[in-house]
Amino acid sequence: MPKYHSGGRNKASEWNEKEFQEIHLDKCRRKNKRSNNNSAEVLSDISVLESRPSTSAASNKSSLSDDNEQDGLSFISDSFYSSIVQSTAMTMQQHTSISKFVTTTLSNQKDELDLKVARFFFSAYIPFNVVENLEFTKLLKKLRPGYEPPNRKQISSELLVKINEEEINVMKNDLADDSAVFAVCTDNENKMSKMRKLLQAEAPKLITFGCSAHFLNLVEKDVSPKSIVKHIIAIHKYFRNHHQPHGWLLEKGRLMPQLPNDTRWNSQLDCLQTYIFNHSLYVDIRGEHMESIDPSIGSLIDNLSIQREAINLYAQLKIVGVALDKLQADDTTLSEAVEIWQSLIHNEKLALYKDDILKRFKKAIAPFHFLANLTDPKYEGRTLDRSQEEEAEEWLNEVYPEFMPGYYAFKLKDAYCFPTYLFNDSVKSTTSATNWWRVIEMKESKSSKLPANFSKFLRQLFRS
Repeated sequence: MPKYHSGGRNKASEWNEKEFQEIHLDKCRRKNKRSNNNSAEVLSDISVLESRPSTSAASNKSSLSDDNEQDGLSFISDSFYSSIVQSTAMTMQQHTSISKFVTTTLSNQKDELDLKVARFFFSAYIPFNVVENLEFTKLLKKLRPGYEPPNRKQISSELLVKINEEEINVMKNDLADDSAVFAVCTDNENKMSKMRKLLQAEAPKLITFGCSAHFLNLVEKDVSPKSIVKHIIAIHKYFRNHHQPHGWLLEKGRLMPQLPNDTRWNSQLDCLQTYIFNHSLYVDIRGEHMESIDPSIGSLIDNLSIQREAINLYAQLKIVGVALDKLQADDTTLSEAVEIWQSLIHNEKLALYKDDILKRFKKAIAPFHFLANLTDPKYEGRTLDRSQEEEAEEWLNEVYPEFMPGYYAFKLKDAYCFPTYLFNDSVKSTTSATNWWRVIEMKESKSSKLPANFSKFLRQLFRS
């Protein structure tokens, strides 16, 4: 009786042949082995398979009963395996990462870029709302596609706080060493004066002083009689703020009237200068438009005593103005500041204002100013009186007693410590005090004739 199956087609007799079972088993072993190999071996197998000559389906089918195992494998095993391996290899070769076509910005990169953008706005004093300007955002996205810049709220809050903290830490690190700061110079507002006193109490060796240029600017205000200046200001304001008189002055082609300003140095001098320069034009305009000019302003223009006082006052303030320009120069030293103040105190043209100048001088000049003047090879304290010299020596003995021998060696021009040729007029007139003491410092590095750090201290004093 024929053998029945539970379902499906009857199994062909070829499946019972031992030879085919061995081939099938061998194929499975080879497949498992190849699946564990790397991609390079897979590609190698592909190249081997591709190099084999193709066989037709008819020849493969007729060779199943043949003793040649390779032919049977070619039809059943190799064709199946080749299609799988080739498909896998093609997938591996054709796969390309999308990251090659996309510019990504990681979170840490965005944070760094945000800080750079914020620093740019802070350093250039640019309004924060500019960061939301359409063209600016286009620029950033062109430079870095996908980057979204911070908005103005972020710049004005979290980024500002973060950068402020970073800068504070940088300053703290730079100033951690006591030797990092030698001197502190501030303006002369009350809070600044109080700050200098607190610093002096905390660090006695720290040199603190007020800006001499600020004090001298106050001298200009002190020596300008309000009874004269107030009339000049009234005339200037009239020709600045009234449309028709202002136009008449412009037609004459003269200077724009200047008003005194506490925040602008030499503004008192500029006010007088423009009045003297424009006075003849004021008179002409007064005559040409007598009915249109304010009578009170007209009477001031006609008052020739105001003109004379303005000329005299300008001559006096000009001396102060020239001194102020010297004091605010970048290369002016403490010793030169003393000389400038002394020249004003002893100027005969300013004799009426000597007390005002002395009052500012005492606030501006400290004992170490006198010490700098005494140790400057160009001046050697020649304009100082005995009390000022003693004040400098007492300060040095109190703060740096170890430097006293070096100070007296300089004062005596001791040839053992200071070569005599360094005191020649040609050297002193062409060499700054800073460079002069730098030369001594270089020589001291090869010897020990002076107290340690004495020449370095004076070099730093002249740089303050």
